[in-house]
Parts: sequence; C-alpha cells; structure tokens
Amino acid sequence: MVVMRGLDVSAWQHPSDRAIDWPKVAAAGYRRVWIKASESDDWVSPWVGRDANGASTAGIAVGFYHVLHPLVDVAAQVSTFDRATHDLHHDFGGAVDVEPSLFPDNGEAAQMAKDFLAGLPATYERRWVYLSGWQLEHMPGAPWGHKLWFASPGVRPRFRVDCWQSSWTDQVPGIEGSVDEDWFYW
Repeated sequence: MVVMRGLDVSAWQHPSDRAIDWPKVAAAGYRRVWIKASESDDWVSPWVGRDANGASTAGIAVGFYHVLHPLVDVAAQVSTFDRATHDLHHDFGGAVDVEPSLFPDNGEAAQMAKDFLAGLPATYERRWVYLSGWQLEHMPGAPWGHKLWFASPGVRPRFRVDCWQSSWTDQVPGIEGSVDEDWFYW
C-alpha cells in the first residue's frame, strides 16, 4: 500500500480572494488534493477551475467534491457538480460530502448520498463518500461499495479507509490560514 499526503480546499482557503501557491504546496510534500466544486443545486466554487489547473500544473493529483443538501433534488445537485467539473481534469474521482449538521435524518442522508454517487457521470470511475465515524455507525452498509473518505481529525481510524481526514487545522506553505489534511491509502 502506498500512503500519500494530501489536503482538501474550498473557497475558505482564498481569503481576500487570494490564489493558492500550488508550487509551494507541492514542495511541502502534498501529492493529492480534494477541491470543493459545488454545494446544493446552485453554488459552484469560483476557484474550482483555477485550483484544479494550479494543482495539476504543480504535479498534485486532483479530485473534486460536492456538499450534499437535504430537501434539494439529487439530480439537480449532480447536475451542478457536473457543470462545475465537466471540463476539468481529475485524477482520482469525485466525492459526496455528507455533513452531519445538514442532515437530521440519517436514512435520508444515506439514500441521497447513494443516489448522488449513482448519478455521477461515467468519467468518475472512482466514487467516494465523506463520512464521520458516527455516520458510519448509523448508516447501515456505508460506504455502500464506494471509497471511504473518513473524517476523524486527531483520531487514527482502526479500520481500513481509503482517505483519512486527519486534521482541520493544518498549516500548509502556499495556503493562507488553516487547511484540512488528508492521508490517501492507495
């Protein structure tokens, strides 16, 4: 198994509308990045294209994620994600981020996540789901045959995961402020 250091970024890593210095990020040893592409059915990151191209040019492998929202049509959310990423190169797939604070009903969250992943275009051969330990315990069968991006800052998982979000407060050269650190197991 190969272990690679990575991170995930969103518009929060662009304070005052400043770009990430991707060559500095790569020089610090980061090899993979999740980039937030979209949320719900109406928000596309203004940085998704620039971040994807900058990371790729710096030699960092790229994947994209979407933050799922309850009470919003899943097909419309898949369409928003596809619109945000359709013309961009990705190296390791697409993910659905199921934030527990948005979903009071785990059954609804599980069904919507499964539907979202099933609706992704065929270009996303690898499909990921971002879940916490609590969600895994309360969503039978999760991650439903897909790759698991496990949110557990500070607590190393005791079971097999494909990606572990180990910190929400990492400091990375080339990025202003805190950033989430991830470890990829390939």
